[in-house]
Amino acid sequence: MELTTQQADRAAGVLLGQAIGDALGVPYEFGSAPLDGPARMLGGGLGNYRPGEWSDDTQMAACIARVTATGEDPLGDEALDAVAHGFLGWYSSGPADIGNQTRTVLSHAGEQRGPMGRLMTGISQQESRAGRAGNGALMRTGIVGLVALADPVTTARAAERFAALTHADPRCVDSCIIWSEAVRVAVVEGRLDVRAGLPLLPEDRRAEWEQYLADAEAQGPAAFTANGYTVTALQAAWAAIHSTRHLTGTEHVLAALQAAIEIGHDTDTVAAIAGALLGARYGVSGLPADLAEQVQGWPYWMNGKDLVRLALDTATGGPAAGSGAVGSDDRTVARIAGEFTRAMLRLRGTQDSATMDLDADVYVQFASYDASAVMCEVTSNRFLPEDRRLTTQGEQALRDLGFTAPDDGFPNWWIGVDDGAADAINAAASALARALCEVYGYAAADVWRVARRLVPCSRNCSGSSDPQLSRVRRTTAAPSTGHPGSSGAIAVSAMSRSSRAQSSTGRSRAAPIRAPRGPKVSSTRRRGSRPSRSAAGAAGTSAPTRSSSSLSAYIRTCALAATSSPRRARPMPMSRSEQKSPAARRRSGAGRSAIARAVRAAQASMTPVSGPVSWTTRQWCAAKVATSSSDATANSKT
Repeated sequence: MELTTQQADRAAGVLLGQAIGDALGVPYEFGSAPLDGPARMLGGGLGNYRPGEWSDDTQMAACIARVTATGEDPLGDEALDAVAHGFLGWYSSGPADIGNQTRTVLSHAGEQRGPMGRLMTGISQQESRAGRAGNGALMRTGIVGLVALADPVTTARAAERFAALTHADPRCVDSCIIWSEAVRVAVVEGRLDVRAGLPLLPEDRRAEWEQYLADAEAQGPAAFTANGYTVTALQAAWAAIHSTRHLTGTEHVLAALQAAIEIGHDTDTVAAIAGALLGARYGVSGLPADLAEQVQGWPYWMNGKDLVRLALDTATGGPAAGSGAVGSDDRTVARIAGEFTRAMLRLRGTQDSATMDLDADVYVQFASYDASAVMCEVTSNRFLPEDRRLTTQGEQALRDLGFTAPDDGFPNWWIGVDDGAADAINAAASALARALCEVYGYAAADVWRVARRLVPCSRNCSGSSDPQLSRVRRTTAAPSTGHPGSSGAIAVSAMSRSSRAQSSTGRSRAAPIRAPRGPKVSSTRRRGSRPSRSAAGAAGTSAPTRSSSSLSAYIRTCALAATSSPRRARPMPMSRSEQKSPAARRRSGAGRSAIARAVRAAQASMTPVSGPVSWTTRQWCAAKVATSSSDATANSKT
């Protein structure tokens, strides 16, 4: 459907309006804080959220939006499976606030194998026999109103399918159909008509819902405090909107959200439900600008602009070809890095540092493999034009993954954990990041600028024992490169206190990353020394490249350097058998310099690679990284 300017504005307001209502209601959920005067984005609530951070309502809506924004058929099994996997990914991230019904379904579904959409729906249908009909599906259904703006029947079927993933009770499904259709009508026609969805319900339930809506209008918001129930939640949201209908535009939005929060109980959910419909009616232009600028949250610390883009892509059937909606901006680069960081943390979770040998070679090997898999999965082919595409090759995709690097740079990242097992992972991740930067010829200045805005590390970053973090405390900001989006700072409230502090000149006092240093790899740079000017380079220049033959050696070198103290060698964790070997202990210290010299010598004989480079994961991950030339050189020193 071709959208007018007004319709596009209204479509863009759906997710943003929901997020505003969600973040406004978070502090007051179940009486977490007294409501004294106008509601404010204070944070806190049940999940100890940051001010402006949205909760599970918008988080789950974002899972749906990330699929619908691709242009995938909302009635197809692929879309259903993708949304189901998105829910599982969200659940595995450890959300601070999650409904009981949703938790039950996702916990059971995570133990299953097979087509996840159908499996999750089956589990949900089984759970619905208990008679529970919570508001967990209704709270996320606003975005579904955009999947087929010209077709109410498709909208209703999509709402039913997405709702039934976790809430298969007919009352939950009906409420989602009604609200999704109300959103669709508001976007297309610019009017509030919650009864537009009644003809889409089974005939025997239409009169019942007509009465529910009439009660909401007659009794007013205060009558619907038990709003954990999906019917009551819909009544509460509609009563808040209807009772303030004498207002228009931003005034109506603020008054209706205030009325929704004043009801009490599940304040964030009721306000999120109301906010989605209000955003659909008045658009981005009618939402409070000061509140829109504050919202942020999972996934990847998205902000209001990201929600607008997802909503517009959903409404228009996917991003425009070649638009680079995914893959061409700083935030997308940060997301890919964030996905890899989470993959590394999952890898760490499979290793018990107290009972298992810590083999740094294995960590590095799996780190590079996992990075390729995650990047190919996150940035799928449908999002990018051909010349910027990450691809999977062959039937055995996990064995044959390969990719062609985009041109806009890839950031370093750090995992802010302190135990011994994580040191190896941290080294592998940072080493792989730097290897990617240089092997694929990324512009060092671009990479540095993007990385400075990315904080995927945990809350321990500011006090991490990782010596590389202390090495960059006095590193200055990279020059501007004119990259698209370079003028807009990425607002990430999860930054550590030290990395958040920036002076007016743009210098970062403690950015937990470092710029690629060019062809020279040194493990002995003193704390506070400045990076080589040739490493950062001028804006738009590319870092030196490396052939695949030395990638394993380079990763191994960087891994050792990443765990070495500026003044005292701190070797990679060794296996128990290695710990008993004096030769191994000598190699862990003295071998570092030998490895660095060997790699520098290899670099001097390399021929730079021009243009995008592509190879498979098999070439990335040799059967044993320890057999690389770096280890051979290290052994010669023992």
